[in-house]
Amino acid sequence: MGYGVIGNTKVSGSFVLGSSPGIPALENPRSGGGFRFLASVIAYSGVVNIAVVSTWIVIVTLALVSLFQIALIAGAPMGEYAFGGQNPGKLPVRFRIGSVFTLAIYVGMIGHLFAQLGILPKMLPAGLNSAANWAIFGLNLLGLLMNAISRSKKEREMWVPVALLLSVASFFVALG
Repeated sequence: MGYGVIGNTKVSGSFVLGSSPGIPALENPRSGGGFRFLASVIAYSGVVNIAVVSTWIVIVTLALVSLFQIALIAGAPMGEYAFGGQNPGKLPVRFRIGSVFTLAIYVGMIGHLFAQLGILPKMLPAGLNSAANWAIFGLNLLGLLMNAISRSKKEREMWVPVALLLSVASFFVALG
């Protein structure tokens, strides 16, 4: 009987979960199901990239905030939680139009971040990608400031934690 190999025999210095002596590593870790694939990705990379994790945090958070903007555009009675909280109930048309522009900015940010992850093609050269990442951080920091000084207690309580999360995560994206 021969000797078994623990790890990936294709690449020196790496290993794949699930391999053991006498059992070769999976050629395609995706064939073992979602958990095994996730475990093999973590094991293979060996390092958690804070910029990648932060990028996903920003994407998911912006997607959720986009749903709120869509609700405002559709006339949901949440005016106390937006635009300074001075319009209880359904927002006036001009503020709903403002939500359309805000939503467009969020969609653009999400698209840029998907490009940073390689999910969409990059539209900007490297230097402008970096500048766009810092601009996203700046916009999120401005959002934090504007929500923190809002006269509406409901708006502050709801959006300051979200804006803080976006600011911190987008800072790590920009450092990336």
